[in-house]
Amino acid sequence: MHTADYCPMNVVPLEGTNTMNGVFEFNCNNDTLTSDEAFEYFGDGSRCIETNMDRPLCMRMVCDTDRQKVVIFANNDRIICQNDGDFMDIPGAGSGSKVQCPMLNLACPE
Repeated sequence: MHTADYCPMNVVPLEGTNTMNGVFEFNCNNDTLTSDEAFEYFGDGSRCIETNMDRPLCMRMVCDTDRQKVVIFANNDRIICQNDGDFMDIPGAGSGSKVQCPMLNLACPE
């Protein structure tokens, strides 16, 4: 198991990933990566988010410091994490597709 952007992940190589000594480097801030998932985002503010799907997803994430919550974006929809580790529905992703909320103190250390 590897970690990226505070998110434990089982790494599945995508186009645009690099490998060194059998370890995959997954960079969600690389806007040249592509995905079949319309709600994934590669660029500034993108983080690796664990899911109940076959792999983690790159999605835009921000810290709402006023509410002390992690907010994950799926296209223009917001997923507001209530508790660490909660599985939340991904709007527009189909039945049963969920993201796992990261630990607040790791994702938003300040």
